Amino acid sequence: MSRTKPRTRLFSPFSSSIYRVALKFLFGIILLASGGCEKSEREEVGLDNHRDKQSANTSLSRPAPRSQGYVGSESCAACHAEIAAAYQSHPMAHSLTDILQEPVEDYKADTTFETFPGCFYRVQVSEGIVLHGETLLDVDAEVLYEETRPVEFAVGSGTRGRSYLLNREGLLFMSPVTWYTEGHRFDLSPGYAPASHSRFSRRVSDGCLACHAGLMATDDSGPHRYSANPFREKSIGCERCHGPGREHIDFHSVPRTEKSFATAPEKDPIVNPANLSPILRDDICNQCHLQGVERILRYGRSEFDFRPGDRLSDIWATFVRGDRIDPSGFSTRAVSQVEQMHASECYLKSNGQLTCTSCHDPHQSPAPEQRLEFYRTSCLNCHDRDSTPPCAAPLAARREFHDSCIDCHMPRLDASDVPHTSQTDHRILRSSPVPSSRGTSPTFETEPQLFQNAAAELPPLALQRVRGLLYARTARNDRNRSLALQALRMLEPLTADFPDDEILLDALGEVSFLVSANADAERYWLQVLKLQPASESALEGLLLVCREASRHAAALEYANRFLEVNRWREDIYYHKSQILGELSRYEESIESAERGLELNPGSVPLHRWLVEVCRRSGQTENAERYAQKLDKLVRTIPSQSP
Repeated sequence: MSRTKPRTRLFSPFSSSIYRVALKFLFGIILLASGGCEKSEREEVGLDNHRDKQSANTSLSRPAPRSQGYVGSESCAACHAEIAAAYQSHPMAHSLTDILQEPVEDYKADTTFETFPGCFYRVQVSEGIVLHGETLLDVDAEVLYEETRPVEFAVGSGTRGRSYLLNREGLLFMSPVTWYTEGHRFDLSPGYAPASHSRFSRRVSDGCLACHAGLMATDDSGPHRYSANPFREKSIGCERCHGPGREHIDFHSVPRTEKSFATAPEKDPIVNPANLSPILRDDICNQCHLQGVERILRYGRSEFDFRPGDRLSDIWATFVRGDRIDPSGFSTRAVSQVEQMHASECYLKSNGQLTCTSCHDPHQSPAPEQRLEFYRTSCLNCHDRDSTPPCAAPLAARREFHDSCIDCHMPRLDASDVPHTSQTDHRILRSSPVPSSRGTSPTFETEPQLFQNAAAELPPLALQRVRGLLYARTARNDRNRSLALQALRMLEPLTADFPDDEILLDALGEVSFLVSANADAERYWLQVLKLQPASESALEGLLLVCREASRHAAALEYANRFLEVNRWREDIYYHKSQILGELSRYEESIESAERGLELNPGSVPLHRWLVEVCRRSGQTENAERYAQKLDKLVRTIPSQSP
């Protein structure tokens, strides 16, 4: 029995890179805020002293919880009205909204699309509610099933596209429908294969929302869980780049009495990114715009722990591999701007002075008619304005590109992992080479490296931990037993040093199960449950371990515990139904399988099992009904077989 990937892990901790891009492409570039109030101590001391202040994170002790003190952007706007108004032109200010709050979609156009013959998706607006629906027709054009789901939130400014979220009691799920602005159409969301995908049950995790939302109302029971009203602030706001604002407001509003002077900070604690070192400044952007091939949380950290002024490596170990441009030169990964900029001659020859904000204003975006001059000016801030001519290319050649620096030197490439979209090539090429020589990314087999030489900064045990977790994650995604054994050798010795590390223990459970060391997997997952009783990954793993050992009562207990914390996984209902069938509890088995069909009415495994369990229980009429439906499904859905 092979273990299905936990759908709760789409981003960090992520399960696969194809899911990681499902939402990441939707925002405009996260930029750094300049200007602001007085410099704080963190800003004045620079990089070296900042690393000293972070020394607690180089030990084996769990780091202290991060400061909160978030107040929301409306509080900032009370004093900074002009900047707040200008910021509304920026894509970040519209990164996540109620679905009809700022519509960019063309709901009057054709809102139905077909993914394979007979499978249709549709978008409907009715009385202020947006419904996404799926219909499957058999080969005779008869309806096999039809369902609709309400979607509440739109993710993305619409610059490139928008995806949509369902809120199920504080668990957030992604719709299979996405609006693609460049294609001016609805289509399947990134990472969804036409004939086999997660439909309306792909979990949206902390890693997604840490970048795409302003402030989350997290639930203390575990990661990827939120309050019924999950957003404290929907879109990305001021505090993403300046840090929590409570102390800043108090600094300026609390009367300066003798008592308050004794406890108040000497200087304004707000972070002004313009006063940070270039590395710390860019790391504010990199917290969302550098995903790499894998990003591993440091020990004791969460996806929401980054604060402006931190090094990225204080929170995540980010593994990168080349510039992520396809060797053909025609396409690139959707989130690869940082790797490409770091490969550019402009960056390399600037001694780190070229940063994201050299070209991007964090407080506003240029209007379309201002775009050409805005970016040309950014280029000429570094290149010689007074040279004659300022560009070596002949005027006729420049006019081919509308005399635009970026159109010539930063051409658009197709996003290989996101349909109907493109991305600017951030290598800032001097000239356009032939396509076959454009890509410089190493082969897939090349070992990923830690970003910005973070390997030299991490303590040896921390480095061993993140590399082992990289191997474990890759082994799980690729079902690679050899790599799983390497991960085990690296991670098992660390359990004494990191005894309360849920991520480490869960990874050990995964790779132990992958190499059939089920007793070890069970031991590790039981330790996870002691630390985090609502861990869906551990509950699912223990369910499968018990199933393989035919420990039906224990497996049933774990299935029920899983469904208590997440009742939206049809495959768990499938497992539960089979367990009940093995216990000859046929009515309950049928009930569980039918509950799974409510979530996925086109599930071939569930229909196949219902045929069997109905026959076992003597329900021949129902068995025949499910058999007929099964036959139609396997003849309709590609790559299905009886």
